[in-house]
Amino acid sequence: MQKIKDLAINDAGFAFDPTTGASFTLNEVATQIISSLKDQDDLQLISLKLTEMFEVDFEQAYQDVQEFVEQLKTYKIYS
Repeated sequence: MQKIKDLAINDAGFAFDPTTGASFTLNEVATQIISSLKDQDDLQLISLKLTEMFEVDFEQAYQDVQEFVEQLKTYKIYS
């Protein structure tokens, strides 16, 4: 989990990984998920936040959060 805490993200969604030097752009949803993971929120709380922010149903938000977290694990950004 430490690597996600080191990720630098600006207000425009530009992310920089100081460990690898990689940079990438995040959309608003991805930025919110990563911010919540940095705060150590669990997946259910993150999904609940997304339902309130983006007017999606909880089940869809939870599934999307799970899929995004799996992608972060694949890229070794989150464990």
